[in-house]
Amino acid sequence: YDLNVTTNDAFRPVSKFFDRIVRPEMLESALNNAMRVLTDPADTGAVVLAMPQDVQGEVYDFPAYLFEKKGYRIARMTPCEQEIMEAAEAIQKANYPLVIVGGGAKYSEAGKAIADFCAARGIPFAETQAGKSAIEGSNPYNLGGIGVTGNAAANRIATMADVVIGIGTRFSDFTTASKTLFSKAKIVSINVGKFHADKLNAIAVRADAKHAIIALDKALGSYRAAYRNEIKEAKADWEKECQRLSSIVYNDNLIPEVTDMTPTTLADFRKATGAGICQTAALALIRKIIPADAIAVGASGSLPGCMQRMWTTDAKDSYNMEYGYSCMGYEIAGALGSKLACPDKEVYAFVGDGSYLMLHSEMVTAVQEGKKINVLLFDNGGFGCINNLQMGKGVASLATEMRYGANAETDYVAIDYAMSAKAYGFATYTARTPEELETALKASLAESRPVLIDIKVLPKTMTNGYDGGWWQCGCTHAPRNETQKLALQDQLKHIEG
Repeated sequence: YDLNVTTNDAFRPVSKFFDRIVRPEMLESALNNAMRVLTDPADTGAVVLAMPQDVQGEVYDFPAYLFEKKGYRIARMTPCEQEIMEAAEAIQKANYPLVIVGGGAKYSEAGKAIADFCAARGIPFAETQAGKSAIEGSNPYNLGGIGVTGNAAANRIATMADVVIGIGTRFSDFTTASKTLFSKAKIVSINVGKFHADKLNAIAVRADAKHAIIALDKALGSYRAAYRNEIKEAKADWEKECQRLSSIVYNDNLIPEVTDMTPTTLADFRKATGAGICQTAALALIRKIIPADAIAVGASGSLPGCMQRMWTTDAKDSYNMEYGYSCMGYEIAGALGSKLACPDKEVYAFVGDGSYLMLHSEMVTAVQEGKKINVLLFDNGGFGCINNLQMGKGVASLATEMRYGANAETDYVAIDYAMSAKAYGFATYTARTPEELETALKASLAESRPVLIDIKVLPKTMTNGYDGGWWQCGCTHAPRNETQKLALQDQLKHIEG
Protein backbone atom coordinates (compact mmCIF):
# COMPACT_ATOMS: atom_id res chain seq x y z
CA TYR A 1 0.00 0.00 0.00
CA ASP A 2 1.11 3.50 -0.82
CA LEU A 3 2.10 5.34 2.36
CA ASN A 4 2.81 8.53 0.42
CA VAL A 5 -0.50 10.11 1.36
CA THR A 6 -1.64 13.44 2.65
CA THR A 7 -3.90 13.64 5.66
CA ASN A 8 -6.98 13.70 3.44
CA ASP A 9 -5.96 10.73 1.29
CA ALA A 10 -7.25 7.20 1.66
CA PHE A 11 -4.93 4.24 1.41
CA ARG A 12 -4.73 2.92 -2.10
CA PRO A 13 -2.76 0.17 -3.87
CA VAL A 14 0.73 1.09 -5.06
CA SER A 15 -0.01 -0.55 -8.42
CA LYS A 16 -2.76 1.24 -10.33
CA PHE A 17 -3.31 -1.93 -12.35
CA PHE A 18 -2.72 -5.51 -11.22
CA ASP A 19 -3.73 -8.62 -13.13
CA ARG A 20 -2.98 -12.21 -12.23
CA ILE A 21 -2.99 -14.05 -15.52
CA VAL A 22 -4.09 -17.66 -15.01
CA ARG A 23 -5.01 -18.44 -18.63
CA PRO A 24 -3.11 -17.36 -21.76
CA GLU A 25 -6.20 -15.78 -23.35
CA MET A 26 -6.36 -13.34 -20.41
CA LEU A 27 -3.09 -11.75 -21.48
CA GLU A 28 -4.58 -9.77 -24.37
CA SER A 29 -7.00 -7.80 -22.19
CA ALA A 30 -4.36 -7.46 -19.47
CA LEU A 31 -1.84 -5.92 -21.86
CA ASN A 32 -4.42 -3.46 -23.17
CA ASN A 33 -5.34 -2.44 -19.64
CA ALA A 34 -1.69 -2.08 -18.71
CA MET A 35 -1.06 0.33 -21.58
CA ARG A 36 -4.24 2.23 -20.73
CA VAL A 37 -2.91 2.90 -17.24
CA LEU A 38 0.65 3.66 -18.32
CA THR A 39 -0.51 6.30 -20.82
CA ASP A 40 -3.20 7.99 -18.71
CA PRO A 41 -1.92 11.29 -17.21
CA ALA A 42 -4.28 11.08 -14.24
CA ASP A 43 -4.28 7.38 -13.40
CA THR A 44 -0.77 6.44 -14.46
CA GLY A 45 1.23 4.33 -12.07
CA ALA A 46 3.06 1.07 -11.68
CA VAL A 47 1.70 -1.93 -13.56
CA VAL A 48 2.08 -5.55 -12.47
CA LEU A 49 1.43 -8.53 -14.73
CA ALA A 50 1.78 -11.79 -12.81
CA MET A 51 2.15 -14.96 -14.87
CA PRO A 52 2.62 -18.34 -13.17
CA GLN A 53 5.23 -20.59 -14.75
CA ASP A 54 2.68 -23.02 -16.13
CA VAL A 55 0.98 -20.21 -18.08
CA GLN A 56 4.31 -19.11 -19.49
CA GLY A 57 4.82 -22.57 -20.92
CA GLU A 58 1.44 -22.86 -22.64
CA VAL A 59 0.53 -22.07 -26.25
CA TYR A 60 -2.17 -19.66 -27.40
CA ASP A 61 -3.16 -18.34 -30.82
CA PHE A 62 -3.02 -14.59 -30.22
CA PRO A 63 -4.51 -12.25 -32.86
CA ALA A 64 -1.87 -10.79 -35.18
CA TYR A 65 -2.84 -7.18 -34.40
CA LEU A 66 -1.64 -7.62 -30.83
CA PHE A 67 1.93 -7.60 -32.10
CA GLU A 68 1.65 -4.66 -34.47
CA LYS A 69 3.50 -1.50 -33.50
CA LYS A 70 1.12 1.03 -32.00
CA GLY A 71 1.60 4.63 -31.00
CA TYR A 72 -0.19 6.14 -28.00
CA ARG A 73 -1.17 9.78 -28.16
CA ILE A 74 -1.46 11.36 -24.72
CA ALA A 75 -4.17 13.95 -25.21
CA ARG A 76 -4.09 17.21 -23.27
CA MET A 77 -7.22 17.74 -21.21
CA THR A 78 -8.64 21.17 -22.00
CA PRO A 79 -10.06 23.20 -19.10
CA CYS A 80 -13.72 23.88 -18.50
CA GLU A 81 -14.47 27.58 -19.12
CA GLN A 82 -16.59 27.83 -15.98
CA GLU A 83 -13.79 26.43 -13.80
CA ILE A 84 -11.28 28.86 -15.33
CA MET A 85 -13.58 31.82 -14.69
CA GLU A 86 -14.12 30.77 -11.08
CA ALA A 87 -10.36 30.45 -10.55
CA ALA A 88 -9.72 33.81 -12.22
CA GLU A 89 -12.32 35.50 -10.01
CA ALA A 90 -10.62 34.19 -6.85
CA ILE A 91 -7.18 35.37 -8.03
CA GLN A 92 -8.46 38.82 -9.02
CA LYS A 93 -9.66 39.33 -5.45
CA ALA A 94 -6.22 38.48 -4.06
CA ASN A 95 -3.30 40.78 -3.36
CA TYR A 96 -0.60 38.20 -2.74
CA PRO A 97 -1.10 35.08 -4.83
CA LEU A 98 1.55 32.37 -4.88
CA VAL A 99 2.02 29.65 -7.51
CA ILE A 100 3.25 26.21 -6.48
CA VAL A 101 4.87 24.31 -9.34
CA GLY A 102 4.42 20.55 -8.97
CA GLY A 103 5.44 17.50 -10.96
CA GLY A 104 2.47 17.87 -13.29
CA ALA A 105 4.11 21.01 -14.69
CA LYS A 106 7.01 18.83 -15.85
CA TYR A 107 4.80 16.15 -17.37
CA SER A 108 2.80 18.81 -19.20
CA GLU A 109 5.96 20.67 -20.30
CA ALA A 110 4.31 23.78 -18.93
CA GLY A 111 7.43 25.45 -17.52
CA LYS A 112 7.68 28.31 -20.02
CA ALA A 113 3.94 28.99 -19.91
CA ILE A 114 4.03 29.21 -16.11
CA ALA A 115 7.14 31.41 -16.14
CA ASP A 116 5.51 33.80 -18.64
CA PHE A 117 2.29 33.84 -16.60
CA CYS A 118 4.12 34.71 -13.37
CA ALA A 119 6.23 37.42 -15.02
CA ALA A 120 3.19 39.05 -16.64
CA ARG A 121 1.22 39.01 -13.37
CA GLY A 122 4.03 39.71 -10.90
CA ILE A 123 3.31 36.44 -9.09
CA PRO A 124 6.12 34.51 -7.39
CA PHE A 125 6.30 30.73 -7.57
CA ALA A 126 7.72 28.01 -5.37
CA GLU A 127 8.64 24.44 -6.27
CA THR A 128 7.83 21.02 -4.91
CA GLN A 129 10.45 18.28 -5.12
CA ALA A 130 8.75 16.94 -8.27
CA GLY A 131 8.39 20.39 -9.82
CA LYS A 132 12.00 21.49 -9.37
CA SER A 133 13.79 22.17 -12.69
CA ALA A 134 10.54 22.66 -14.63
CA ILE A 135 11.59 26.35 -14.67
CA GLU A 136 15.05 27.88 -14.37
CA GLY A 137 16.30 28.39 -10.83
CA SER A 138 17.60 31.82 -11.84
CA ASN A 139 14.13 33.06 -12.76
CA PRO A 140 13.53 36.24 -10.68
CA TYR A 141 10.13 34.96 -9.55
CA ASN A 142 11.45 31.53 -8.49
CA LEU A 143 11.50 31.30 -4.68
CA GLY A 144 12.80 27.71 -4.64
CA GLY A 145 11.58 24.78 -2.58
CA ILE A 146 8.53 25.13 -0.34
CA GLY A 147 7.26 23.37 2.78
CA VAL A 148 8.88 21.04 5.28
CA THR A 149 12.02 20.69 3.20
CA GLY A 150 11.64 24.16 1.73
CA ASN A 151 13.70 27.29 2.19
CA ALA A 152 13.12 30.47 4.16
CA ALA A 153 12.23 32.58 1.10
CA ALA A 154 9.42 30.38 -0.22
CA ASN A 155 8.00 29.73 3.22
CA ARG A 156 8.09 33.43 4.12
CA ILE A 157 6.09 34.41 1.05
CA ALA A 158 3.73 31.43 1.55
CA THR A 159 2.73 32.73 4.98
CA MET A 160 1.47 35.99 3.46
CA ALA A 161 -0.28 34.40 0.46
CA ASP A 162 -4.03 34.94 0.24
CA VAL A 163 -4.43 32.65 -2.78
CA VAL A 164 -2.28 29.63 -3.60
CA ILE A 165 -2.38 28.35 -7.18
CA GLY A 166 -1.24 24.75 -7.27
CA ILE A 167 -0.16 23.54 -10.71
CA GLY A 168 0.19 19.79 -10.97
CA THR A 169 0.85 19.29 -7.27
CA ARG A 170 -0.66 16.72 -4.91
CA PHE A 171 -0.50 19.19 -1.97
CA SER A 172 1.27 16.56 0.13
CA ASP A 173 2.11 16.94 3.80
CA PHE A 174 5.61 18.17 2.97
CA THR A 175 4.36 20.79 0.51
CA THR A 176 1.66 22.10 2.86
CA ALA A 177 3.70 21.63 6.07
CA SER A 178 0.95 19.33 7.32
CA LYS A 179 -1.65 21.91 6.23
CA THR A 180 -0.20 24.71 8.38
CA LEU A 181 1.90 26.79 5.97
CA PHE A 182 -0.86 28.55 4.03
CA SER A 183 -3.91 27.29 5.91
CA LYS A 184 -5.82 30.57 5.61
CA ALA A 185 -5.26 31.02 1.87
CA LYS A 186 -7.83 30.23 -0.80
CA ILE A 187 -6.65 27.31 -2.95
CA VAL A 188 -6.86 27.04 -6.73
CA SER A 189 -5.77 23.59 -7.89
CA ILE A 190 -4.95 22.78 -11.51
CA ASN A 191 -4.59 19.03 -11.95
CA VAL A 192 -5.53 16.35 -14.48
CA GLY A 193 -6.67 14.12 -11.61
CA LYS A 194 -9.88 14.93 -9.75
CA PHE A 195 -8.56 13.24 -6.62
CA HIS A 196 -5.78 15.83 -6.26
CA ALA A 197 -7.64 18.77 -7.78
CA ASP A 198 -10.32 18.58 -5.09
CA LYS A 199 -7.97 18.61 -2.09
CA LEU A 200 -8.00 21.39 0.53
CA ASN A 201 -11.49 22.49 -0.51
CA ALA A 202 -9.91 23.97 -3.62
CA ILE A 203 -11.40 25.70 -6.61
CA ALA A 204 -10.61 22.79 -8.91
CA VAL A 205 -9.54 23.21 -12.52
CA ARG A 206 -9.31 19.69 -13.88
CA ALA A 207 -7.12 20.11 -16.93
CA ASP A 208 -3.69 19.83 -18.45
CA ALA A 209 -1.37 22.28 -16.72
CA LYS A 210 -0.15 24.04 -19.86
CA HIS A 211 -3.61 24.49 -21.38
CA ALA A 212 -5.05 25.61 -18.05
CA ILE A 213 -2.43 28.25 -17.27
CA ILE A 214 -2.73 29.75 -20.78
CA ALA A 215 -6.51 29.91 -20.39
CA LEU A 216 -6.22 31.38 -16.91
CA ASP A 217 -3.82 34.05 -18.16
CA LYS A 218 -6.38 35.17 -20.76
CA ALA A 219 -9.16 35.25 -18.18
CA LEU A 220 -7.22 37.49 -15.75
CA GLY A 221 -7.26 40.54 -18.01
CA SER A 222 -4.94 43.27 -16.68
CA TYR A 223 -4.57 41.80 -13.19
CA ARG A 224 -1.23 42.11 -11.37
CA ALA A 225 -0.33 41.08 -7.85
CA ALA A 226 0.36 43.72 -5.18
CA TYR A 227 3.90 42.64 -4.29
CA ARG A 228 6.47 45.41 -4.10
CA ASN A 229 9.90 44.43 -2.76
CA GLU A 230 8.84 41.33 -0.82
CA ILE A 231 9.98 38.81 -3.45
CA LYS A 232 13.38 40.41 -4.04
CA GLU A 233 14.05 40.82 -0.32
CA ALA A 234 13.09 37.23 0.52
CA LYS A 235 15.34 35.90 -2.25
CA ALA A 236 18.24 38.11 -1.18
CA ASP A 237 17.99 36.98 2.44
CA TRP A 238 17.93 33.35 1.35
CA GLU A 239 20.97 33.88 -0.88
CA LYS A 240 22.88 35.13 2.16
CA GLU A 241 21.83 32.04 4.10
CA CYS A 242 22.95 29.81 1.23
CA GLN A 243 26.33 31.50 1.20
CA ARG A 244 26.66 30.80 4.93
CA LEU A 245 25.68 27.15 4.50
CA SER A 246 28.10 26.78 1.62
CA SER A 247 31.06 28.15 3.54
CA ILE A 248 30.81 26.13 6.78
CA VAL A 249 34.22 24.65 7.57
CA TYR A 250 35.00 22.07 10.22
CA ASN A 251 36.85 23.16 13.34
CA ASP A 252 37.05 21.75 16.85
CA ASN A 253 34.48 24.28 18.07
CA LEU A 254 31.96 23.70 15.28
CA ILE A 255 28.31 23.84 16.35
CA PRO A 256 26.47 21.82 13.68
CA GLU A 257 23.20 22.90 12.07
CA VAL A 258 21.30 20.17 13.96
CA THR A 259 22.07 20.20 17.68
CA ASP A 260 19.89 17.25 18.78
CA MET A 261 22.71 14.75 19.11
CA THR A 262 24.80 12.47 21.25
CA PRO A 263 27.43 14.88 22.67
CA THR A 264 30.39 12.95 21.21
CA THR A 265 28.90 12.28 17.76
CA LEU A 266 31.14 14.58 15.71
CA ALA A 267 34.32 13.59 17.53
CA ASP A 268 33.49 9.87 17.38
CA PHE A 269 32.74 9.88 13.65
CA ARG A 270 35.78 11.99 12.86
CA LYS A 271 37.95 9.58 14.85
CA ALA A 272 36.56 6.57 12.96
CA THR A 273 36.64 7.99 9.43
CA GLY A 274 38.76 11.14 9.36
CA ALA A 275 35.71 13.13 8.17
CA GLY A 276 36.39 16.83 7.87
CA ILE A 277 33.72 18.14 5.51
CA CYS A 278 30.24 19.45 6.26
CA GLN A 279 27.28 18.28 4.18
CA THR A 280 26.04 21.72 3.13
CA ALA A 281 29.53 22.76 2.02
CA ALA A 282 29.95 19.48 0.12
CA LEU A 283 26.72 20.10 -1.82
CA ALA A 284 27.75 23.64 -2.71
CA LEU A 285 31.13 22.42 -3.95
CA ILE A 286 29.53 19.66 -6.04
CA ARG A 287 27.13 22.13 -7.65
CA LYS A 288 30.07 24.38 -8.51
CA ILE A 289 32.14 21.67 -10.21
CA ILE A 290 29.81 19.25 -12.01
CA PRO A 291 28.31 20.21 -15.40
CA ALA A 292 25.52 22.75 -15.32
CA ASP A 293 23.19 20.40 -17.18
CA ALA A 294 24.03 17.30 -15.13
CA ILE A 295 21.06 15.28 -13.88
CA ALA A 296 20.81 15.06 -10.09
CA VAL A 297 18.96 12.02 -8.73
CA GLY A 298 17.95 11.56 -5.10
CA ALA A 299 15.27 10.11 -2.88
CA SER A 300 15.79 9.80 0.85
CA GLY A 301 17.37 10.89 4.09
CA SER A 302 18.52 14.43 4.75
CA LEU A 303 19.78 15.03 1.20
CA PRO A 304 16.33 15.85 -0.32
CA GLY A 305 15.89 18.62 2.22
CA CYS A 306 19.34 20.04 1.58
CA MET A 307 18.87 19.81 -2.17
CA GLN A 308 15.39 21.29 -2.34
CA ARG A 309 16.78 24.23 -0.42
CA MET A 310 20.28 24.62 -1.88
CA TRP A 311 20.44 22.92 -5.28
CA THR A 312 20.10 25.30 -8.21
CA THR A 313 19.77 24.53 -11.88
CA ASP A 314 18.78 26.25 -15.09
CA ALA A 315 18.82 23.00 -17.05
CA LYS A 316 15.32 21.73 -17.82
CA ASP A 317 14.29 18.48 -16.11
CA SER A 318 17.72 17.99 -14.53
CA TYR A 319 16.43 17.31 -11.00
CA ASN A 320 15.00 13.83 -10.46
CA MET A 321 13.89 13.48 -6.83
CA GLU A 322 11.63 10.52 -6.10
CA TYR A 323 10.52 11.85 -2.74
CA GLY A 324 7.57 9.78 -1.63
CA TYR A 325 8.67 10.58 1.95
CA SER A 326 12.02 8.79 1.52
CA CYS A 327 12.03 6.10 -1.17
CA MET A 328 15.21 4.50 0.13
CA GLY A 329 17.05 2.63 -2.60
CA TYR A 330 15.71 4.59 -5.58
CA GLU A 331 18.80 6.74 -5.96
CA ILE A 332 21.16 4.39 -7.83
CA ALA A 333 18.45 2.61 -9.83
CA GLY A 334 17.00 6.01 -10.73
CA ALA A 335 20.41 7.26 -11.83
CA LEU A 336 20.83 4.28 -14.16
CA GLY A 337 17.37 4.93 -15.61
CA SER A 338 18.21 8.60 -16.10
CA LYS A 339 21.43 7.66 -17.89
CA LEU A 340 19.55 5.31 -20.21
CA ALA A 341 17.10 8.13 -20.99
CA CYS A 342 19.79 10.82 -21.36
CA PRO A 343 23.03 9.09 -22.43
CA ASP A 344 24.70 12.38 -23.34
CA LYS A 345 24.38 13.82 -19.82
CA GLU A 346 26.42 13.24 -16.69
CA VAL A 347 24.12 11.67 -14.08
CA TYR A 348 24.74 11.85 -10.33
CA ALA A 349 23.06 9.74 -7.66
CA PHE A 350 22.99 11.58 -4.32
CA VAL A 351 22.70 8.78 -1.77
CA GLY A 352 23.27 8.40 1.96
CA ASP A 353 25.11 5.44 3.44
CA GLY A 354 21.90 4.05 4.94
CA SER A 355 20.09 4.01 1.59
CA TYR A 356 23.19 2.68 -0.18
CA LEU A 357 23.24 -0.33 2.13
CA MET A 358 19.56 -0.97 1.40
CA LEU A 359 19.86 -1.13 -2.39
CA HIS A 360 22.84 -0.62 -4.65
CA SER A 361 22.64 -3.70 -6.89
CA GLU A 362 22.04 -1.63 -10.04
CA MET A 363 25.69 -0.61 -9.79
CA VAL A 364 26.48 -4.06 -11.16
CA THR A 365 23.97 -3.48 -13.98
CA ALA A 366 25.70 -0.19 -14.82
CA VAL A 367 29.00 -2.04 -15.14
CA GLN A 368 27.41 -4.81 -17.21
CA GLU A 369 25.79 -2.34 -19.58
CA GLY A 370 28.76 0.03 -19.75
CA LYS A 371 26.74 3.01 -18.50
CA LYS A 372 28.63 5.67 -16.62
CA ILE A 373 26.75 6.88 -13.56
CA ASN A 374 28.29 8.88 -10.74
CA VAL A 375 27.36 7.76 -7.23
CA LEU A 376 27.97 10.46 -4.63
CA LEU A 377 27.77 8.56 -1.36
CA PHE A 378 27.33 10.82 1.67
CA ASP A 379 28.55 8.70 4.59
CA ASN A 380 27.48 10.33 7.86
CA GLY A 381 27.57 7.17 9.93
CA GLY A 382 24.04 5.81 9.71
CA PHE A 383 20.50 7.07 9.30
CA GLY A 384 21.11 10.74 10.03
CA CYS A 385 17.68 12.06 9.05
CA ILE A 386 15.85 9.54 11.23
CA ASN A 387 18.28 10.17 14.07
CA ASN A 388 17.38 13.88 13.86
CA LEU A 389 13.64 13.12 14.04
CA GLN A 390 14.21 10.63 16.85
CA MET A 391 16.34 12.85 19.06
CA GLY A 392 14.34 15.98 18.23
CA LYS A 393 11.36 14.30 19.89
CA GLY A 394 13.34 13.59 23.05
CA VAL A 395 14.26 9.97 22.33
CA ALA A 396 17.86 8.95 22.89
CA SER A 397 19.79 7.74 19.84
CA LEU A 398 18.46 4.26 19.11
CA ALA A 399 19.95 2.09 16.32
CA THR A 400 20.22 4.99 13.87
CA GLU A 401 23.97 5.56 14.21
CA MET A 402 26.34 3.05 12.63
CA ARG A 403 27.98 2.09 15.91
CA TYR A 404 29.00 -1.27 17.27
CA GLY A 405 26.02 -2.92 18.93
CA ALA A 406 23.86 0.05 17.81
CA ASN A 407 24.87 1.64 21.09
CA ALA A 408 25.40 5.41 21.23
CA GLU A 409 28.29 4.92 23.67
CA THR A 410 30.36 2.67 21.38
CA ASP A 411 32.66 3.48 18.45
CA TYR A 412 31.43 4.02 14.90
CA VAL A 413 31.89 1.21 12.41
CA ALA A 414 34.32 2.56 9.81
CA ILE A 415 33.18 1.30 6.39
CA ASP A 416 35.22 1.69 3.21
CA TYR A 417 32.42 2.10 0.66
CA ALA A 418 34.90 2.95 -2.09
CA MET A 419 36.44 -0.48 -1.70
CA SER A 420 33.06 -2.21 -2.10
CA ALA A 421 32.35 -0.24 -5.28
CA LYS A 422 35.82 -0.97 -6.63
CA ALA A 423 35.05 -4.67 -6.38
CA TYR A 424 32.10 -4.12 -8.74
CA GLY A 425 34.33 -2.43 -11.31
CA PHE A 426 33.70 1.22 -10.44
CA ALA A 427 36.32 3.93 -10.49
CA THR A 428 36.41 5.01 -6.85
CA TYR A 429 37.53 7.93 -4.73
CA THR A 430 37.33 8.77 -1.04
CA ALA A 431 36.90 12.38 0.09
CA ARG A 432 37.34 13.47 3.70
CA THR A 433 38.04 17.15 3.07
CA PRO A 434 36.78 19.79 0.62
CA GLU A 435 40.11 19.60 -1.20
CA GLU A 436 39.85 15.83 -1.67
CA LEU A 437 36.26 16.16 -2.84
CA GLU A 438 37.17 18.79 -5.42
CA THR A 439 40.00 16.60 -6.74
CA ALA A 440 37.73 13.55 -6.94
CA LEU A 441 34.93 15.40 -8.73
CA LYS A 442 37.29 16.81 -11.37
CA ALA A 443 39.00 13.46 -11.89
CA SER A 444 35.66 11.67 -12.21
CA LEU A 445 34.69 13.82 -15.19
CA ALA A 446 37.47 12.18 -17.20
CA GLU A 447 36.34 8.65 -16.32
CA SER A 448 34.48 6.46 -18.79
CA ARG A 449 33.61 3.85 -16.15
CA PRO A 450 30.91 4.28 -13.51
CA VAL A 451 32.20 6.29 -10.54
CA LEU A 452 31.62 6.24 -6.79
CA ILE A 453 32.92 8.96 -4.49
CA ASP A 454 32.80 8.00 -0.82
CA ILE A 455 32.26 11.38 0.88
CA LYS A 456 32.82 11.29 4.63
CA VAL A 457 30.53 14.08 5.83
CA LEU A 458 30.22 15.02 9.48
CA PRO A 459 26.90 14.02 11.09
CA LYS A 460 24.42 16.78 11.91
CA THR A 461 25.85 19.17 9.29
CA MET A 462 22.85 18.97 6.99
CA THR A 463 20.39 21.86 6.72
CA ASN A 464 17.85 22.20 9.50
CA GLY A 465 14.23 23.30 9.19
CA TYR A 466 13.16 26.87 8.45
CA ASP A 467 10.16 28.84 9.68
CA GLY A 468 6.91 27.51 8.30
CA GLY A 469 8.29 24.03 7.68
CA TRP A 470 6.57 22.15 10.51
CA TRP A 471 5.78 18.48 9.97
CA GLN A 472 3.27 16.48 12.00
CA CYS A 473 5.05 13.23 12.82
CA GLY A 474 5.14 10.87 15.79
CA CYS A 475 5.30 12.40 19.25
CA THR A 476 4.64 10.79 22.62
CA HIS A 477 1.65 12.07 24.57
CA ALA A 478 3.17 10.72 27.79
CA PRO A 479 6.40 12.76 27.94
CA ARG A 480 9.16 11.57 30.26
CA ASN A 481 11.68 14.39 29.81
CA GLU A 482 11.81 18.09 29.03
CA THR A 483 12.51 17.64 25.30
CA GLN A 484 9.50 15.36 24.93
CA LYS A 485 7.33 17.90 26.76
CA LEU A 486 8.45 20.69 24.44
CA ALA A 487 7.90 18.52 21.38
CA LEU A 488 4.36 17.72 22.51
CA GLN A 489 3.62 21.39 23.24
CA ASP A 490 4.86 22.35 19.78
CA GLN A 491 2.75 19.68 18.11
CA LEU A 492 -0.43 20.66 19.95
CA LYS A 493 0.19 24.33 19.17
CA HIS A 494 0.37 23.65 15.45
CA ILE A 495 -2.60 21.27 15.45
CA GLU A 496 -4.78 23.75 17.32
CA GLY A 497 -3.68 26.54 14.99
